[in-house]
Amino acid sequence: MASYVLQHPRDENVEMAAVNAYYEVPIDIRIDMHHQELVNMKCQWERVSRMFDTCDDEDEMHGLMNELDHYEKEIHEEEMWRM
Repeated sequence: MASYVLQHPRDENVEMAAVNAYYEVPIDIRIDMHHQELVNMKCQWERVSRMFDTCDDEDEMHGLMNELDHYEKEIHEEEMWRM
């Protein structure tokens, strides 16, 4: 979630409103949100991994490898949040 905010141009007022809204959500709901985000990303990683395993086009394999790297970084970020 945080990487999206960091990677996209933003208006500081909108960013602060989003941060404030996030912290106004009860902690148990935020934990559930992060858990669901982690589950979703792991499912996406598995889907792309299966595509990679059956791919025979070198250009497509390169794109899938980039996508796998992206999901691995996002998964790591979500897992770090939980610590």
